[in-house]
Amino acid sequence: QLGKKYIAGIKFDGLYLLLGGDIFSGNIHEELKETNECTIIESVLFWTPYLVSGIKHLADNFGNVHILCVVVNHGRLSRKPPAKNRVQDNFDFLFYNMLAMQLKNDERITWDSSASPDTTFKQHDTRFCLTHGDQFHGGNGISGAILPWKLGDHRKRKKSQAIGKPYDILVFGHWHTLTLGV
Repeated sequence: QLGKKYIAGIKFDGLYLLLGGDIFSGNIHEELKETNECTIIESVLFWTPYLVSGIKHLADNFGNVHILCVVVNHGRLSRKPPAKNRVQDNFDFLFYNMLAMQLKNDERITWDSSASPDTTFKQHDTRFCLTHGDQFHGGNGISGAILPWKLGDHRKRKKSQAIGKPYDILVFGHWHTLTLGV
């Protein structure tokens, strides 16, 4: 509605849909196995058609939809973060692939399901890095989460520049909080 009713004179070539993980609560803590409304597999099966419908709706309204996906901590199969197969042993990875299979014949929809915890993309002249941010640690007292955000961005930016993939803006969601320009 915002793009059609409240903003006039803008032509949309499409949009980026960023799936930054924590799609499911997961079983990373023992109590979650007991308190989640249903199992992760039931959640994946339940939510797949709804997300497929929502993505088609975005394509109907904006044309092209490019979906970028990263997996994260809540979808993992192990209690502790794995050192190997972090992406492949994750319910987010399963969910993203189920969505992609359901939408494979829709030419308006393209995918970038990252094989690492990060993915980069460019929109006009701005380079973005999408990560979940669960690898950022620390923060308490007066600084709260800002300290791990800034330190995590600094470390990630340094590594990205070293491998020739610098970015201008880091997008992450581990803290489930909207904060711009930190």
